[in-house]
Amino acid sequence: MFVLTALAHFDIFSAVPLDDEISYADLAAKVGLSTDHTRRIIRHAMTNNIFAESRPGHVMHTASSIVPVKFPNVKSWIGHNGDDASQASVKMVEAMTRWGHSQEPAESGFGIAFGLNTSAGRDSVFSFVQQDGKGDKKGWRMKRIGEAMAAMKGAGGYDVGHIHAGFDWESLGSAKIVDVSALFSFTVQTAFKICV
Repeated sequence: MFVLTALAHFDIFSAVPLDDEISYADLAAKVGLSTDHTRRIIRHAMTNNIFAESRPGHVMHTASSIVPVKFPNVKSWIGHNGDDASQASVKMVEAMTRWGHSQEPAESGFGIAFGLNTSAGRDSVFSFVQQDGKGDKKGWRMKRIGEAMAAMKGAGGYDVGHIHAGFDWESLGSAKIVDVSALFSFTVQTAFKICV
């Protein structure tokens, strides 16, 4: 996940020309990293067919690396997962150890990772992402979550039609089904509209 996060954070995806190659040195200068770090990040990404060396010392896009350039919401999805979700997930065990089965939003992996607490008025993921940042940047995480959700909605693999077609719903008889992913998406979009 580090490599994808670094590619999105330093906007390496956009710094590589769409129809041409670029040297590692020129790419490093564009993104503000050392040539060595840039080369290491790119070469690690190449192990997953993200970018390719067109010739020694030069890099170009592949079908995979060009996706976040053509669909910027994908870059937001990468950033949200690499910056926010991954930090929260590595704190889940600690949260479970501290608070057991607590249902308090601040007593969570996200709460530990981002210092949520009720006294600061940041008692949930939503209050945190709405308030994070200052001035024009306030709510930047909420905006990014909305863009990440849009990227997921646009990906064919997440189409709700798969759920509908992939299960014998009639076998449930009379039952109430709750789509939590749609509820989360609606909540994020609503909160985003409120904070903007």
